[in-house]
Amino acid sequence: MHFTLYTRIYIRNKIPPLVKRVKFQALFQAPSFDFGLGLNPFNVNSISRKKTIKYIEVQSICFNREMTRLFSSLTHYLRDGDQEDENNRRRRGSSSGIAAKDGTKTKGLSEEEVSQLLAQRPALLEAAWNLLQDKDWQPAVEKGSVRVLSQKSRHRTSGKAWRLETLVNLPADRMFEEVWDRVDQQPSWNPNLILSEVVARLSPDATILHNATAETAGGLIKARDFVTLCVRDRRSGVQFTGGAAIETALVPPETKRFVRGENFPGCIACLPVTSYSCTLVWIMDSDIKGWIPTGIIDSAMANVIAQLGQSIQQLASKILVKEKRTISIADDDKPSS
Repeated sequence: MHFTLYTRIYIRNKIPPLVKRVKFQALFQAPSFDFGLGLNPFNVNSISRKKTIKYIEVQSICFNREMTRLFSSLTHYLRDGDQEDENNRRRRGSSSGIAAKDGTKTKGLSEEEVSQLLAQRPALLEAAWNLLQDKDWQPAVEKGSVRVLSQKSRHRTSGKAWRLETLVNLPADRMFEEVWDRVDQQPSWNPNLILSEVVARLSPDATILHNATAETAGGLIKARDFVTLCVRDRRSGVQFTGGAAIETALVPPETKRFVRGENFPGCIACLPVTSYSCTLVWIMDSDIKGWIPTGIIDSAMANVIAQLGQSIQQLASKILVKEKRTISIADDDKPSS
């Protein structure tokens, strides 16, 4: 026996980030449900008017109380997300900032605040470079060309830092574009993220990034969000990033939606292997806060990071196929001599 629930959510400002992935995210959060019938349980339609989304229709075939609860939680999340967007917009007021010719956008930060943040760049880059050169890592998981290593965190009394290494068939500079220039698109290929937003671009080589992870274990583990100062550099032919958590009024904690976690110094680097391949290294040390014992987190993280490596492999393969096709089409369009 099943029945259909329906709701219409009016959007006053912008669509909450989760909407684009709502069908997949709902399934991701409830993998144990047997929906039967072979139907996608969520149908989401956006109604456009003059290029502005006016409202979203969500329809669901519900089979049990748990499915009904998920539907209700989802629709409340969308409404709350829209209201929070409006509240944040009002809070920031007219100080949202205008992008300069060099791409910087300081989002209402004072010149002093921008200077203080940029002053952290050298230390973050040095910490990232040292992590990249560090040899004190122990193997944790190896799946094909994906390797996960760990070491004891140097910033916490318990917990581990993690290092992902994976060989991708893309030039180093091209892969780095996905890491830096397209960081806001990470939720489209990283299954662990539901949000990745550049809140402020302090300089061409420094940004404030806000990202968030999905709920897991059927909502038992609440979604986490992180606010990170990210910087980049190139040394010895290697492009890399560094970063660590910061506090800023631009992204106040949203306690109803997220538990605010903390990123300790980390690094993402693309090490050239050949002219058409590189090794992507991703080093992270995160405290997700909350009540979950560190041992449980550590036992799960190795597989989560291995999954991230596989997602990077899939992304690189898609880019390679797409760009080879583009080159092929361009060659076909050339006039014959």
